[in-house]
Amino acid sequence: GSPTGVVMNESDALGKQYHGLLLSADAGRNVIFGYQPQRHLSGYDLGKRRNFITSLQEDNVGYVWNDSLHNTQSAKWFRPSDVAIGTDGAIYVADWYDPVVGGHQMKDTAAYGRIYRIAPKNRKLSTPKLNLSTIKNQLEALKSPAINVRFTASEKLIAEGESIIPEVKELLKEENPFHQARAIWLLSKLGDKGRAEVQGMLDHKDEDIRLVAFRALRKITPDILPYAEKLVHDPSAFVRREVIIALGDIPFEKAKKTLLQLIDAYDGTDRWYLEAIGATLDGHESEVYPQLIKKYNSANKRPDQWDEKLASLIWRLHPADAVDALKERVSARTLSEADRSRALTALAFINTPAAVKAMVGLSRNEDKIISEQATYWSTFRQGNDWFALWDWRNSGIDAEQERNLTAMKIKRGRILDEHMPLDEKKWNARDMAKDDVGSQMLLGLMAEKKLPQALYPFVKNLIDKHPNSAIRIQGSNYFEGTEKGNNYSISRIAGMKKNLAAGGTLFRNHCSTCHRIKKAGHEIGPDLVLIGKKFDRENLLDAIINPDAGIVFGYEVWTVSLSDGQSFFGFLLSDGAETISIKDLTGKIHIIPVARIKSRKKQEKSLMPAASGLGLSEQDLADLSEYLISL
Repeated sequence: GSPTGVVMNESDALGKQYHGLLLSADAGRNVIFGYQPQRHLSGYDLGKRRNFITSLQEDNVGYVWNDSLHNTQSAKWFRPSDVAIGTDGAIYVADWYDPVVGGHQMKDTAAYGRIYRIAPKNRKLSTPKLNLSTIKNQLEALKSPAINVRFTASEKLIAEGESIIPEVKELLKEENPFHQARAIWLLSKLGDKGRAEVQGMLDHKDEDIRLVAFRALRKITPDILPYAEKLVHDPSAFVRREVIIALGDIPFEKAKKTLLQLIDAYDGTDRWYLEAIGATLDGHESEVYPQLIKKYNSANKRPDQWDEKLASLIWRLHPADAVDALKERVSARTLSEADRSRALTALAFINTPAAVKAMVGLSRNEDKIISEQATYWSTFRQGNDWFALWDWRNSGIDAEQERNLTAMKIKRGRILDEHMPLDEKKWNARDMAKDDVGSQMLLGLMAEKKLPQALYPFVKNLIDKHPNSAIRIQGSNYFEGTEKGNNYSISRIAGMKKNLAAGGTLFRNHCSTCHRIKKAGHEIGPDLVLIGKKFDRENLLDAIINPDAGIVFGYEVWTVSLSDGQSFFGFLLSDGAETISIKDLTGKIHIIPVARIKSRKKQEKSLMPAASGLGLSEQDLADLSEYLISL
């Protein structure tokens, strides 16, 4: 998996441009990624990722972890399993040399690898000799780029107590901000005088100093509330977010007033800040909801008129009392689709009967986008927290069908994922073929020419053996070679001796799946009781052998693909402005909203499989034609 190792460079050895460089090892992609995190609002932006150390000329984005067949280049056998900064300040990378990633199928049985050392080109880095017998040396070791060295030094310095405070304070003058931070943490552990020094830093002009000072005090102080109250109006959102997080350790009633003040400083857009509020108020959402409404909706505006600050707070907190307000926002066409969807998601995370009732009601919304999302949430949540909150028999939602549809969509997505291994695609295709909805989706992929070519033989075998004859018949239209009947001679067949009874048996075994004669058979294709009056024997044989040449009007086959991945195959019965109706191969009629249709295509091939596809001999055709002519 990735990352297999992470480290931040806090050393000066590589140059100031690499201060704060975050390194992340990805064994699968043969690379150590490099990031330069930057402050963004009250959190961080990792910045543009680059391939800091790699064995490849081009980025290996679509790697398959166990594909040893294609990983024949030795350059792809660089598997960085960890990355660290050494005592000399150089970067050290542990490389496990193997053609695959992970222990499931490792090819290297000898555990062969090496350690790479990365250092500046024009500067010699040397490993310092550690002598921690003096305060001076211990302070120098505290600046080490290696975590274990500075930890050892820190333990020795703490043991010295308040007497070393002046020397430690000298580190605050260091240009390296990481060295300054270590000094603050150390001071906080040097008795009352050291703690007092750190308390004074809560007024420092540098927000980073204030932040580290607060973190250090939080670690050593049972009651952080006085420090939180001091920073409640800090100009830095970064510092205030840290205070919000810390207040989660204090009883809610005690921290409530300070929390509300900190919420007041939320700008309505800072997601880092919002998540800190949500995490700290976990379990107390209903207690603050009335106060939030009173403070930020004092004009009693409708929920669809809330400003972004209040709307985002209610979205993140999703208190139980907000069900009606959220439902109103979902139903408000004056709001954007994104805002309505966000309110719907908030509703889905409220575990009360009122929330379930609202969601089930929204599943019948006139807006198809909203109704589909609400149906999804109703189905999904029925399988967990909402199961016991509602009588699902009266919901009008076929939860099993909806869950199955969602599962088939996921498998369809895996088949279309160009980075997915072929074996994984086959597993998903096999699962889809076991299900009628999934099978239709597979056939829809073929109709849209989206099924990966490498899967055609595999899927053909699945469809050929499908227990549903309707699926088999439909599938025969997509696999080349099954419909050709060039070896038949119509004139020779017409002159053969015929067996009427054998023809009747052939009809019942092969044709009655789709055709009806009086009360026998099915009404998918045309009724054949009068077929002998329409065709003479030669034309009838031609229609059976080459069904694509003479498709009966009204029995043209259409493939209709929906935006959610579903596919329907059958006869188009009606084509309206709002809906269409299509009869599938089982005779079931589907009413489909036009708005949900992604594409529709009339097939050039007949629904009826060619005689060769049914395995009929010339004698079979002679007998079958005799039976049909005799009707």
